[in-house]
Amino acid sequence: IDVQTDKVVKTIKVGDNPTDLVVDTNGNVWVLCKGKTIYDQNWNVVDETVSKLVKIDGKALTVTEEFVIGIKGDYFSPVRLAIGNEGKILYYVEVEGIYKMNIEDTNPPPGVFITGNFYGLDVDPDNGTIYALDAKSFTGNGMAYRFTPSGVLTDSLIVGIAPNGVVFN
Repeated sequence: IDVQTDKVVKTIKVGDNPTDLVVDTNGNVWVLCKGKTIYDQNWNVVDETVSKLVKIDGKALTVTEEFVIGIKGDYFSPVRLAIGNEGKILYYVEVEGIYKMNIEDTNPPPGVFITGNFYGLDVDPDNGTIYALDAKSFTGNGMAYRFTPSGVLTDSLIVGIAPNGVVFN
């Protein structure tokens, strides 16, 4: 989008339902696509598409890589993507918890980095502290967990209903 005219100047096709994006230290744009869930007339899940992490060259504005991060049948739709404070490590929420991926990796991570059922995720741009947010029941207070960049839990606190983001000042 041209910021002066508010007009679309280029469209880049990524996966189904892009929900979040970050820019890495090399100027590449990473897009988290949660996939699409298909329901029948009674709202039963009947099918879904895979979730993906898509890398776009920030200068050429073309897709250079696609990583399938959630398989068809896991019935989980990731919605949060964050980048470490040096712009080299991607973090995303998928089934089982938070996954960690270097921007130079050629495959998605083989296993979970921080185990949990998280609804929100952010990384402190100053020190790399990871904030994972758990909505719990969506009817009462949730939890905020703070982890070191190496994934060690340092503390937690009770927060409001359905926490999904952190603001850094």
